[in-house]
Order: sequence, then structure tokens, then C-alpha cells
Amino acid sequence: MSVICATKLRARGTCCVTHWQTVRFDDTSHAAAKADAAAGSGLLKASMDGAIVDVVVAEGERVSRGQTLVVLEAMKMEHPLKADMDGTVAAIHCQAGDQVKSRQLLVELNEEAL
Repeated sequence: MSVICATKLRARGTCCVTHWQTVRFDDTSHAAAKADAAAGSGLLKASMDGAIVDVVVAEGERVSRGQTLVVLEAMKMEHPLKADMDGTVAAIHCQAGDQVKSRQLLVELNEEAL
């Protein structure tokens, strides 16, 4: 999505456009993590206080970087929380309906051996 913005100069009640600029916004909220991103910790923590809407994975399941593991509802919006590395789900510390605090540990991943 592109938006055209103008810088305006106001002087004594008059308005003059001094500069036009096109700004591009890319929605990456549902995009998978980039492959060249730094190695993840394997610890999925709540990004903010909220309620767990859904736990999409089960213990022992193999997951890939960028895959949604948990859906958190906060500020009347659903936020998909995604894996930061390829691996296997080692432990799940939450279930649907739980109230969680910011930075609370939700899911642990074990790194896959290559």
C-alpha cells in the first residue's frame, strides 16, 4: 500500500505545500519469519498481557520457523505468536482460556538435529 504525504508550511493563515513524498507500507503481520533471521531461542513468550485463544500445536509436534504456535487475544485483537526456529515442541505451558502476563513463557522448542 502506498500513501502520498505532503509537508505543509503555514504562515499567517495561508498553507503552501513544500514537499511531496510517497511512503510504502507492507503488511508483514502474517508473513513467515525470514530464513536469514538470527537463530531463535526456542522460547515462545507472551508479547503482552492477554488471553490465550488457541494453542495450535501439541507436544512432540515438529514446527518450522514462522509457524503459528499460539493465538493471543489482547487489546480486542488476536495476535498469532510464531516459532522463531525450526524444532520440536518440548513443552506447552498454557491452554486456551488462560490469562497470561507479558513475557510469560508459553511454549518451549527443542532445536532439530540436522
